[in-house]
Amino acid sequence: MPINADQLKFGPIDWISGAEGAIVSGDPSKPGMFVGELRLPAGTQIVPHWHTHAERVIVVSGTGSTGMGDTIDLQKGTLIASGTYAELPAKMPHWLVVQTPMVMVVEAEGPFDVIIVHPEDDPRKKGKM
Repeated sequence: MPINADQLKFGPIDWISGAEGAIVSGDPSKPGMFVGELRLPAGTQIVPHWHTHAERVIVVSGTGSTGMGDTIDLQKGTLIASGTYAELPAKMPHWLVVQTPMVMVVEAEGPFDVIIVHPEDDPRKKGKM
């Protein structure tokens, strides 16, 4: 059954300051596939992190720089823009710096987890929200 954008219920994402997310399909807290949509304001930095399961991402709009590894290094990052597809292997540390407001669709296997590489960078522990 089709779902229009105005039917999605967006809310804050506890580990990405200023970002909003909505579940399109499935339940990320349970085993099985799910699809989510993220809205990321310009300037958002998603610190190096990884997930137990692989993650697939399509950039719907916006621009940014992303990379693999346990530190943000814009010199080694890859520019991404509308239409970019990325498949991130399980347990592969990755990061994102958003240049212009970005919308992306994420598909992954649940239960979905977020492991921040450097715990001191975890916004959930800093009270940044």
